[in-house]
Amino acid sequence: MHINFVQNASFGGITKLFTKKYTTDPDQISEKQLKYPNAYAADVVGSLPGGWLKNVPYQDRQAFAYEIFDILGKHANLAREHFDCIQELSMESELRKAGLAVKKVSKIDAGSYGTVAGITVEENGKNKNYVYKVYRAADNNSTKHGALPEIAFAAYLNNHLSNHNFAKFYFGDITSKYMVCEQLPYISRNITQRKPVEYLGFISSDNHPANLLAGRNVDYGGFKPANELAANVQLRLKCLQIRKIPLNEREQYWENLYAKAMKTQEKDLFYMLSIGIVDLPYESRLEKMEVLFNSMEHLNPQSLRHLAIGLSSIMSFMNTHTPSLKILEPYYKTLHGLRIKQVDLNITRALHHMKISFALKMLEEMDYLVQKDK
Repeated sequence: MHINFVQNASFGGITKLFTKKYTTDPDQISEKQLKYPNAYAADVVGSLPGGWLKNVPYQDRQAFAYEIFDILGKHANLAREHFDCIQELSMESELRKAGLAVKKVSKIDAGSYGTVAGITVEENGKNKNYVYKVYRAADNNSTKHGALPEIAFAAYLNNHLSNHNFAKFYFGDITSKYMVCEQLPYISRNITQRKPVEYLGFISSDNHPANLLAGRNVDYGGFKPANELAANVQLRLKCLQIRKIPLNEREQYWENLYAKAMKTQEKDLFYMLSIGIVDLPYESRLEKMEVLFNSMEHLNPQSLRHLAIGLSSIMSFMNTHTPSLKILEPYYKTLHGLRIKQVDLNITRALHHMKISFALKMLEEMDYLVQKDK
């Protein structure tokens, strides 16, 4: 079976499922895997880094990739059998023998969900560092930790949000349960503003400071769709249309879309309008947000829900792109006043930027979220 993702270091195989749709449904995944009798296509998500393949003749790349997958899969299984201990020297020797220009494999750390090693590879005369994360045998789908939830999220995120805030994901194996991604430096002088996962409608239950290096996230665990709209790929693609328009024309595009939405009351348009604020020129964002909030009283229940979910999902972004956080307080209160659970869950993720007295008052009012779940 020919597997394009191995030959040209692009996506294919089971990866097609994860890049098009965010899912951790075992039945849905198993059904898709059955279509790929080749184990590599059925289990491996993503692709080898381009630098690993550069010096490998095109006709030998498939065999080379298979051997790399076998070595990493074997050592993932061995690590779980030996109390999360990765056999660095043995793995380094085997990878080098397979033809990978490995300089060093070294233990980094062990955490709650697995153990991590660093793989240093020589590429174009320079050393490049990668992280090899081995997961424990069991996935915890409810908390979105483990090989399947994290690889699924990593693949979906990389395909739908290029300028994200995470270490770059390359590939992982959902059966052997490991992942390979870039290793970030501990200090960076060039931290660029990147879009948060809230832009895609995802929230995190695991915002631990240890997960951040150089202003970016190194852990894909704990992230899940905040609402039923986040995993709607067709709606997501519609939201991206505004990015194809020159920046100086986006405001007019947004206004035309708003006029259409108010006329048709099409619920998806209101979600697109709210998400689209992020891609508008800086000086017009607050103005357009005010327009949307003022329109709420004229919307039908479904359109209002879509609008509120969209607005609440960009509040974290607005926190860092607004002259004064005080300006945003009425918007938080309005969103909470709608008493939509998904909306309140979204804004709790953004409140950590706000003045502590305001955030505590809001969280106290949203205590029903906790009480209801108990």
